[in-house]
Amino acid sequence: MEDELPAALPQLDWLLWEISHRWEVRWSLILRDAEQFGYLLPGDRTHIELCDRAWVALIRRYLDPHGYKMLPTTTARLL
Repeated sequence: MEDELPAALPQLDWLLWEISHRWEVRWSLILRDAEQFGYLLPGDRTHIELCDRAWVALIRRYLDPHGYKMLPTTTARLL
């Protein structure tokens, strides 16, 4: 989208912000519950880390410049 419609991105910042925050909260709750109830398999942590790293790359590129702050749980997982 950045290549095809660069002028549309600033207009979508608020939507990306809202979706990102909602997704981050939901993802953290799902992971918390999976950990609490023992649903995580040995290989799941690798996939969780890949997902978190892909997500944070998008956040850093598009939302950090606008002041987006990740949840402490997300930051902790990335460390």
